Amino acid sequence: MAGPLSWTDEPDGDEPPVRIGLHRVRIALVRPHRSAHHTVRDRESILVRWERSDGHVGWGECPTLVSAGYATETTDQAWAALVDRLLPEALASGRVAADPARPAACGALRDARLDARLRVDGVGLGGLVGAPATLPGTGVVASVGDDPTDVAAATLAVVATGSAVVKVKVVPATALEVVDAVLDAVGPVPLALDANGSFEPGEHDGILARLLAAPLRYLEQPFGPSVPQSAWSELAARGGVPLAVDESATSVEAVRGLVLDGACSVVSIKPARLGGLAAAARAASELSSLGASCFVGGMFELGVGRSSALRLAGAPWFDLPTDLGPSARYVALDVTEPVVDDAGRLVVPDGPGCALHPVPERLTAAEVERVEIVRR
Repeated sequence: MAGPLSWTDEPDGDEPPVRIGLHRVRIALVRPHRSAHHTVRDRESILVRWERSDGHVGWGECPTLVSAGYATETTDQAWAALVDRLLPEALASGRVAADPARPAACGALRDARLDARLRVDGVGLGGLVGAPATLPGTGVVASVGDDPTDVAAATLAVVATGSAVVKVKVVPATALEVVDAVLDAVGPVPLALDANGSFEPGEHDGILARLLAAPLRYLEQPFGPSVPQSAWSELAARGGVPLAVDESATSVEAVRGLVLDGACSVVSIKPARLGGLAAAARAASELSSLGASCFVGGMFELGVGRSSALRLAGAPWFDLPTDLGPSARYVALDVTEPVVDDAGRLVVPDGPGCALHPVPERLTAAEVERVEIVRR
């Protein structure tokens, strides 16, 4: 490679890989993860390995879920698209086809290719974007359906880890009781709520009014992605608490109007949902220039995708703490080594590339399916 990679561009002139591997892995969670739409007890994810002819290897992750409803493809859909079409095309041309219906699958391939290319020059993504050595984090409490007292106890445990912001997932039926219990327990700690689109305009206006009067950092995704922009604008006009989009942030185009209209002022940027790290960087750059506050949101990534997203989270476009917590909070034994220091702070991985690579023994133990194709 003649010079440092312009990492936001497609790699023109790069030869196709000699081998691509897919690893479907399943790891037990420390505790069930509950949101408005899902209860997850195991984390199943797809890891992509991209091998160049010069011996450099890159890894990416497709952190989809086994069921639909989270604004990307399911794990089965991603696996089928990768095996049937995306891998053969990438192996033949070195390029990754665009597929708006399979952003996470495409993003995993692009990120694995990027990881390998950066390692050729010994360049790290964190250095390219100016990431600091450590980052403040948002601790997420995903205990929807639990007794409010138990949610408050879980929140206290997250506060004890030193999180800069605590985010609690809520649903309309228990949101007020949960917020009251949490505020009584934690006091003035910066608190955000994530409703995962579970509120309906006109149906939960009284509850939303009370939430907007609470001392919250932001209210994330009160409405589903299909709710008209006018409902977001009306809610934002009440003031009190900034509104954040997450599931609605499937592209810059999907969010730009909301930001310009004042219907939201905070955006959760998730690389897998947008088609990879480079696409996420472009989205954050544009939306922050329009006045939105951005943070890198988590999609329950394992260490491969989490470490890549963590490097991106240190870029100057992100002015709110990431909710990419240490994977040890979620999974019993990750496929990579931890990314926290002795004080529990999120450590931005140094060294070349984007991703931390799997520990072979851990990868083997977690693997439930594998496909490998070789260029002839």
